[in-house]
Amino acid sequence: MPPKLSKLPLVPIIKGKCSMNFLEKIFKGDPGAVFLVHCPKNCVDASGSVFGTAIYAPDSSICRAAIHAGVLQHFGGLVEVAASWGQDIFTGSVNRDIASSDFTTTTRSFVVIKPNSLAIRLA
Repeated sequence: MPPKLSKLPLVPIIKGKCSMNFLEKIFKGDPGAVFLVHCPKNCVDASGSVFGTAIYAPDSSICRAAIHAGVLQHFGGLVEVAASWGQDIFTGSVNRDIASSDFTTTTRSFVVIKPNSLAIRLA
């Protein structure tokens, strides 16, 4: 029998800033930890570095990485951020008017994805 939704712990929604990166204290957790971040609009024009493509270095702006990855539009919104293992190398690219840079070894990384329908209903 599946658990009742009322018994499951809910992931809080973090109010993001265009410059917020994965090094901030709120993003603690082992690989697989999931965070919901609400990004403001117009982060494509804001400052904030992005390192990597699809898998991002923790120094990267989360909201700008989400635009780069194609899971967020210029008008902002909710993104799901998942902690991942470190990488030996991150390869930069240009996507959706955001240029990401190459980066070398880190002990952590993250990926951004569109939230599933349950996360959106709970938001």
